[in-house]
Amino acid sequence: RRMNDLIAESDYFRILNLSADASFREVRAAYESRLGHLQSLVVGPGSDLQLQKDEIRFAFDEALRVLRDPGLREAYRQALFPGTRDGVEAPTSPGFFPQ
Repeated sequence: RRMNDLIAESDYFRILNLSADASFREVRAAYESRLGHLQSLVVGPGSDLQLQKDEIRFAFDEALRVLRDPGLREAYRQALFPGTRDGVEAPTSPGFFPQ
């Protein structure tokens, strides 16, 4: 699936290619890996691709902000997987992008 589709869905676990039970260390590593790949893409300033790159960067930053904060992460999981609570398993399949 395309990154733009995942961003539109706002599924931070899939954006970072993580399972819902990923550790905080895994969240940080996935963020850094994705960001490094994104930053390696060369596009012209002001181009449509640059705007998309900026949107993706914003989504990565927001995913990190939410998933590294225990309270925000749990609230986010509740919104994604209604009816789950601490100790109740949420889906754990990772996203669709290679690491």
